[in-house]
Amino acid sequence: VKVDDLPVPEKFKEVLKSEGVSELLPVQSLAVKNGLLEGENLLVVSATASGKTLIGELAGVPKAMEGKKMLFLVPLVALANQKYEDFRRRYSKLGLRVAIRVGMSRIKTRDELVVVDTGIDAEIIVGTYEGIDYLLRAGRKIGNVGTVIIDEIHTLDDEERGPRLDGLIARLRRLYPRAQFIGLSATVGNPEELAKELELKLVLYDERPVDLERHVIIARSEGEKWRHIANLCKAEAMRKSRQGYKGQTIVFTFSRKRTHELSAYLTSKGLRAKPYHSGLPYRQRKLTEMEFLAQRLDVVVTTAALGAGVDFPASQVIFESLAMGNKWLTVREFHQMLGRAGRPLYHEKGRVYLIVEPGRKYSAGMEGTEDEVAFKLLTAPIEPVLVEWSDEFEGDNVLAHSCVFNRLELIEEVQAKCLGANQSAGKVLEKLEEFGFVRLKGPIVEVTPYGRAVSMSFLLPKEAGFIRANLGKKPARWIAVKLLPFGNLYMGSVLQRELERAVRGRISANVFSPSFASILDELDKVIPELSPNAAERLFTLYQDFFMCPEEECTDYAMERVSNLIIELRRSGKHPTQIAEHFRKVYGLIIYPGDVFTWLDGIVRKLEAVERIARVFRVRDAEQDAKNLRKEIEEGRVLKSPVSAGAKG
Repeated sequence: VKVDDLPVPEKFKEVLKSEGVSELLPVQSLAVKNGLLEGENLLVVSATASGKTLIGELAGVPKAMEGKKMLFLVPLVALANQKYEDFRRRYSKLGLRVAIRVGMSRIKTRDELVVVDTGIDAEIIVGTYEGIDYLLRAGRKIGNVGTVIIDEIHTLDDEERGPRLDGLIARLRRLYPRAQFIGLSATVGNPEELAKELELKLVLYDERPVDLERHVIIARSEGEKWRHIANLCKAEAMRKSRQGYKGQTIVFTFSRKRTHELSAYLTSKGLRAKPYHSGLPYRQRKLTEMEFLAQRLDVVVTTAALGAGVDFPASQVIFESLAMGNKWLTVREFHQMLGRAGRPLYHEKGRVYLIVEPGRKYSAGMEGTEDEVAFKLLTAPIEPVLVEWSDEFEGDNVLAHSCVFNRLELIEEVQAKCLGANQSAGKVLEKLEEFGFVRLKGPIVEVTPYGRAVSMSFLLPKEAGFIRANLGKKPARWIAVKLLPFGNLYMGSVLQRELERAVRGRISANVFSPSFASILDELDKVIPELSPNAAERLFTLYQDFFMCPEEECTDYAMERVSNLIIELRRSGKHPTQIAEHFRKVYGLIIYPGDVFTWLDGIVRKLEAVERIARVFRVRDAEQDAKNLRKEIEEGRVLKSPVSAGAKG
C-alpha cells in the first residue's frame, strides 16, 4: 500500500514522506486492509521492528487533527520519553500538541533523566500505564479521546503490572466506548484467544522484514565462551550492509556485574565495547545509546532489560548465557531479545548466536541445563498471555473502578470486562467497605477520602492497612522502609571469588541472598580461610548491617542499608556518590540507577503516608512524612522553624 493511496489528510502524508515512509510495510498494509482507517479495534501481533508503532499513528493522528485525542500507552518511562520526543518532532508540523504523563520523579539529581509531566491539554498524550491510570484514579478528565494505543500489550502477563494494565484497559474501554483501541505486541503465544478476550480483531503477521540466522555454539568453559564472543564481534564489526551500516553486536548476559566484566574483556581484545543496564546513571546510558547509533561502538553488553527497552539497531545478537539472574529465560523473553538483530533500513540480515556450555546452571535451584534450555527456546512456542489476579490486586482494581464510576452497575460492567477478575465487583466492594475505602449506598458507590488516597498511591489493601495501623506509632521513615526495603547490594568480584574458594561452591553476589546468609552463619569458620583484606571487609559488613538481635537478620540488614542510603541522600549526596560511598567503605557494588529508582519509590511511599495521615488528621505523622519526602527529593536536611528563628 502506497502512502499516497491512503484516505488520510494530505498534510499527514507529507509528514510521513518526509520521514522516508512512501510505502507501508507488510504488517501496516495488513492492518489497513483489516479496517485500521475505518475505526476497527485491532490486536496487532508482529515481529520486533516490523513497523507496529506507525499502525497506531495511522489510526490516531488523523483523528487528533480533528480534535479527538490519541493516547499512546507504554510500559517504561524511557520508552514514553522516546515516543514523546519523536511525536513532538514529527507532529508539531501539523500543529498538534504532544503531552507526556509518566508520574514524574522528583529526586533532584544531575545523574538521572527526570521526565517532567506536562498538562494534558494536548491532542497526543504519551504515557506509561501508571501515568495514565493515575489520572483516572485521581478523578481527572482526559477529554475527547479518539484512539487508545497500548504498546507491549503482552505486559498483561506480568505478575506485578499485568493486573493493573488489565483493569486500566477495561476502565478506558468503558469511559471511551467510541474510541478505537489498538494493542501492539511482538510476543503473544495465544493471539487468537487474547484478541477474542479483548474483543479486538486480530492482525497477525509472522514474517520478519529482515531474515534471521540462528546458530548454536557449544563451548566447554566460560573462557571458551568469551573467546567465541570476541571473534564473532570482531567478524561482525568488519562487515558492512548494503545500506552502508557496519555490523554491531548486542551481547546478552545474566547479571549487571557480568556486563562490566565481559565488556572490559572485549575492550582488551581491541573492540569498542560498553556495558548497559538500568543500574547505570541515565547520562551514561544515553551516551552509550548515542555512540551505538552513531556507529562508534562495536558491542553493547547488556542484561535482558534491554530486550523490552530502548532501540539499538544491531545486526547481531549473542546470548552469553540463557539466564536472567537465577532463572532461565522464558520463550517470550528470548524472542523479545533476539528480535533486536537485523533492522529494516539498516541490515539485509540479522544473526543470532546462542553460546552454550553443556551441563551449566546459574544457581542450584534451576531445572535443566543450558544446552537443554537452548533447544527448548529455539523450538518451543511463545507462552500464552494469561492474566491472573490475586485477591489484593482484585481489591486494588475494584477500588480504582470505583474512583472512576460511582454506580454499582457500571463498576460490575467494567469488572466483567477484566480478563483476570475472579469475583463480582459487589463481593469485592463489601470487603472494601470493611476496610473503610468505600461506602455502599444502594446503587451508588462512594469512595471515601481514605479509599481515594489509597488508590491514587497505588497501594494494595494490605499496604494501606499497614500504614494506617502504624500512623503516629512509628516514624514515617520506618513505615516507608518496611514497605520498600532496598535489596540490590552486591559483593565485589574479589570478595565473591574468595568466599567461593572458602566454601568450595558458588554463591550469589547479592548480599541479601540465602547463600550469603549461610556464610554469615558460619562466619567463625569462613574468616580464617580468607585473606586479611577480605576478612576485614566481611567482618565490617557483618558488624554494620547484620549484627541483629533476631534470628533472621536479612530483613534487619536491608533496613540498615536502606536507612544509610536515606542518610547519605539527606546529607546532599547524589546516587553516584552514594554508590561510591559503598564501594570505598565496604567494597560493595550498588548501582546509581537502582539508588535513584529506590529513592523515588520511597518518596512515593512517604507521599502515601502523608495522604493517609491527612485523611485521619494525624498531623505529626503527616508533617514527618512530608519533611522526609522533601529532604530526599532535594538532598538536604530541612531546618526546623525553631532553629531557623533562633539563627535569624
